[in-house]
Amino acid sequence: MHSRLILLILILIPAVTAAHWESVELKHNWDLTSKGFCSQTTQCLVRASYNESLDNQPDKYWTELANANRPKCIQDKQYLSDNYCENGKWSSRTKLIARQLLAIAGTNSFALYCDNYQNVLNEYKYNTDYGTVTTFLGKYCQKPNGRTENCVNNICVIKYGNKVAFGTAINTNISSDKSPLQALNYSKTKCDGKTSTGYNPCGDSVYYNPDTESIIYAPGVSPIPAVTQTEIDYVEDSYEKLKDYTYDYVHNPTVWQYNYTYYNTTPQFQHIYITKDGEDFFYGFKQENISQPPVSYAGWYYSNIDLPDEACDRYIKRYDDRASCEEQPSDTEFYIVAYKKPPASTLDRHVSIIYAWQDMTGKIRIYK
Repeated sequence: MHSRLILLILILIPAVTAAHWESVELKHNWDLTSKGFCSQTTQCLVRASYNESLDNQPDKYWTELANANRPKCIQDKQYLSDNYCENGKWSSRTKLIARQLLAIAGTNSFALYCDNYQNVLNEYKYNTDYGTVTTFLGKYCQKPNGRTENCVNNICVIKYGNKVAFGTAINTNISSDKSPLQALNYSKTKCDGKTSTGYNPCGDSVYYNPDTESIIYAPGVSPIPAVTQTEIDYVEDSYEKLKDYTYDYVHNPTVWQYNYTYYNTTPQFQHIYITKDGEDFFYGFKQENISQPPVSYAGWYYSNIDLPDEACDRYIKRYDDRASCEEQPSDTEFYIVAYKKPPASTLDRHVSIIYAWQDMTGKIRIYK
């Protein structure tokens, strides 16, 4: 059920009479609209129709207009916009920010929220000395091939103890005229010369990581701590619990309403919410617009949190009768999974609980 498709490819070696077989995994690009093979297991597929001879050159994705001049695959730790290649699997730089903020929180109670800046930030419609804040956060950054990108990817904010820190990965040069440093009312040159591996202090609680082009604002933190397995588990193990629930209790590929095959594709964790207070724990994720036609899917996991009686029927199923939810017999865990597809017809008025993502995540707190 969780197996991956592995094909054996015959590799012909020049000037050698024999041949050998190598196992090659079928890969997908980040939105599941293309599938194919890369020459190395640590690479991630950009698009099968692109040029293999230009592999591992992500800059060409932005400088070239023709598909024939773009890389077919990129290597581990390379990225395109928020799409980050992590040992042959698509992930996101937003996930890296989430892990880092969790490491900053340490053993404190915390609430972590990663989403677009309109959802995450309490206020963003104001001016700094350098201009309107949205100028440095919105879709105003020009690429060499004429495309525009959001100047920043999703923003992660974490509240831990009585402190707040936040961070984001950027899609422009840190010293450019659209530098997001200016949204913090700092000069675009504030992090000039910060080229060491990892997070470099720029002063005034600002840190810059040139490896992932990411900035973090963390008052009272010095230095930025290393990410440990604990932070990785917070983000990814909770998803695995939701995935196991889905395949043990929900998934049925013969019934469209219960066909959760895409749960076999680990989300990129660009939209995530995690909050913890002692043993009380809540986790939510959302993956948007993969495949054609586009599918979005989401899940919520509660541990050691008391919910109202019959919460599944009274709240979740009442809002979205296609969502699946269940309280485990131990009464300590509660699972919700749902997905959203384009309407089957103009008469399909189904309202997915995914539309309530912000209400079910960013507005929830479980600690004092």
